[in-house]
Amino acid sequence: NKLSLFQSFIYSHSPHIIALSETWLSDKIYSNEILPSGYIIYRSDRQTRGGGVLICVSLSLSSNLIISHSNIDMVVVQLLTSPPITLCCL
Repeated sequence: NKLSLFQSFIYSHSPHIIALSETWLSDKIYSNEILPSGYIIYRSDRQTRGGGVLICVSLSLSSNLIISHSNIDMVVVQLLTSPPITLCCL
């Protein structure tokens, strides 16, 4: 219910990395509905009401998914920098 507020913040500030918990997303909401183009969204949606986590990374940074685990609301992403940086949202 706070999607428009979240999107407004993103449009105003253009962060490179975003990590959120308690997203309350489900498979009925597509990633392209959450953020504008220019981001890759790694998410773990809980199969029941509530929960969920996501990490969004600007396409200006190379990244890949390491783990997405819905049983414990976890997403782990690696930024392909030198040295690599691992991001985790639980």
